[in-house]
Amino acid sequence: MIVFLVIPVVLISPILTSPNSAFVVGMSLFPLTGAVVMFMRILVGATPMWQVWFSIGLQLVAIAALIALSAKIFRVGILMTGRRFKLGEILRWISA
Repeated sequence: MIVFLVIPVVLISPILTSPNSAFVVGMSLFPLTGAVVMFMRILVGATPMWQVWFSIGLQLVAIAALIALSAKIFRVGILMTGRRFKLGEILRWISA
């Protein structure tokens, strides 16, 4: 997960030199890199307000989805079985 925080720091030069390129806009809307990249774009002053709100909305939706997903995994996997689990079992619990 730390990779998604390192990528914007490594790509700081392209982000600051061309903040309206398609790649940078995509990174600012992607929930895992959006907070860092959107903040850099806002500081440069090249961000329309609708993109800021859209990025915030996407991040809130991603947070809600991950909370629901982790709650389902916790309920099915931990509370019902109480044992260690593997990735295949987690995928089965999600689909259950």
